Amino acid sequence: MSRTTISAEDVSDKVVFAAPAGVKTIHKTTYPTISVTRPELSQAGKTILVTGGSAGIGQGIVRSYAEAYASRIIVTGRRRGTLEKSTSELAAEFPKTEFIARVSDVSSLEDTAALWSGLAAQDITVDVLVLNAAALGGPGALISSSLDRVWAEYVTNVRSQLDFVQRFRAQKGFEEKKKYLVFITTGVIHSPGMDKAIPSYYLTKQASHSLIQTLADASDPQVLQINMVHPGIIYSESAARAGMALDSLPFDDMKLPADYSVWAATQEAAFLHGKLAWAAWDVDELRSEESKKAFESNPHHLTIRVVGV
Repeated sequence: MSRTTISAEDVSDKVVFAAPAGVKTIHKTTYPTISVTRPELSQAGKTILVTGGSAGIGQGIVRSYAEAYASRIIVTGRRRGTLEKSTSELAAEFPKTEFIARVSDVSSLEDTAALWSGLAAQDITVDVLVLNAAALGGPGALISSSLDRVWAEYVTNVRSQLDFVQRFRAQKGFEEKKKYLVFITTGVIHSPGMDKAIPSYYLTKQASHSLIQTLADASDPQVLQINMVHPGIIYSESAARAGMALDSLPFDDMKLPADYSVWAATQEAAFLHGKLAWAAWDVDELRSEESKKAFESNPHHLTIRVVGV
C-alpha cells in the first residue's frame, strides 16, 4: 500500500489541547505516577505483544515494557531489517527480557493468523496486547481520493484491530488470569479541523476507536481491561520523513506515551476502562474528587458519542 505524508503546516494549530474536568496539569514527558520504575507497575511474569513496535511510538512502548521487567515482548513490524535491528539492540540492553521479532503486516489476515497460531504452538499466552500499528492517510479531499487507498486504510486501521482482539480473546485459558488491551488512538478524532486536514485518517481512526470502545462496553474489566490513549504529538521517523524538524511542532517526549502505555496495563488504570484519555493528562488529577464527579454524573464521560441527542 502506498504511503502519504503530511507536513507540519497540515497539523499545526489544528489539535485543540483541552483537558476534561478536574485536570489542570498537562505533561510533556513522563512523571512519577506513571514511571515504569515504580514496583506497582511491574510487568514481571507477563508476555506483551506490541504491533508496529519496531520504530516510533511503538518502539518507545516496547522499551518501557522492558524497563518494567516484562518477561517476554513480542514485536511485530513489516520491515525485517528495522524490526530485527530494533529488537536485537533492546535484547542486548535488557538481557532478562525475551524479545521475539515477528515480521507481520497487520492488514494481512494470513500474517496475523500465522502469528497467533505460531504463538499457540509454542504454548505462549499473551497477557497484554498493545495495538499500535496504523496507517496514516495524507491530506486531500476525500471525494477525490483513491477508493482503493482509503479502503486499504480501513483494512489496516479497523479490520486488523478486530482481528487481533478476537484472536487475543480466543487464546486458550484466556480467563485464567486478567488480561489487558492498550489501544493507541488519536486526538485527531475529536479535534476540530482534523476531519478536513487528514480526512481518511480521521474517519478510519474514528471507526477503530468506536470499535474498541464497543468491545470495552461489552467486556468485564476484571477479565479484560481495555484502555485507549492518545499518545500526543511525537517526533518520530515518520515525522522526519515528512520534513519536520524538532522545532516544527511542540512535540512531546516519547517517554510520556511509552510509560503511560505500561501504566494503562495495570489495575491503577481500571477506572479508565473504555474511556479516551490523553497521555498528557495527569492521571492523579483524573482520579481526583472533581474528576470523579464527572464520571459519576455522566457514564459517557470521555467516550465518543453523538452530542445533543
